[in-house]
Amino acid sequence: MALMAGQPITAAARHASAALLTEPMYIEPVAACPWSLAAFGGPDDLPMAANPGSLGHPEVCRRPCIYFSVSGCTNGDECGYCHMPHMQRPVHLDKRQRELLQTLNTGELMAILLQHLRTKAEEKGFLPLAADVLAILERHAVAPTARVPVKVQSKLDALLNKMTFAALIGMALRRKDVNPGFVQEMNEALSGLRLLWAEA
Repeated sequence: MALMAGQPITAAARHASAALLTEPMYIEPVAACPWSLAAFGGPDDLPMAANPGSLGHPEVCRRPCIYFSVSGCTNGDECGYCHMPHMQRPVHLDKRQRELLQTLNTGELMAILLQHLRTKAEEKGFLPLAADVLAILERHAVAPTARVPVKVQSKLDALLNKMTFAALIGMALRRKDVNPGFVQEMNEALSGLRLLWAEA
C-alpha cells in the first residue's frame, strides 16, 4: 500500500520501516567483479567472448560490461563492452595529474601518450598491429613545451604505464578540443586493430 502526501503514517507502516532499518539484510555476493579473474583458474583457462566489445582483450578491448558479471548482459553477442574478466580495476588520474594534462594542448598530450602507447605495444608484442593507430597519433603529436617537474612527471609516467592501450587512447579521444575528424579516424583505426587482434 503506497502512502499519499498528507496521509497519516499508521503504526503498521512505522513498524515495517523500523524493521527495514534494524533487521540484517542478506545480499547475495557476486561471484566475480568484471575486472577480476577470481572465477577462473587463470588467463589461459578463459574462453574467448564473441561480442565486439571483447575483441582485443585485454589491451585494446572496450571497458568491462557492468551488466555481464552481475546479472548477465541482455545485449549478449552484440554488446559493445568487454565480457572478459579484467585483472585489475581501471587506473584513474588524481586531481593534480588531471590538472597537469589539462595545461597541455592536444598535440602535447598526444606526444606523451604516443611514447607510452609505443612502449606498451612493443612490450605486449602487438606493435605491427598497432601501426595505423600510432601513425595517426604521430601526425597529431607536438613536442611538449611546458616544463613538468621531474617528480610529477615520474608519477604520471608510472600511472600511464599501468593503463591499458585502449585507456590511453581514450584519454586523447575525450579531450574537449580534439578535432572530430581525429576522433573518427582513431575509432576506425582502433576497430581495425581489434579485428587484426582477433585474427592473430
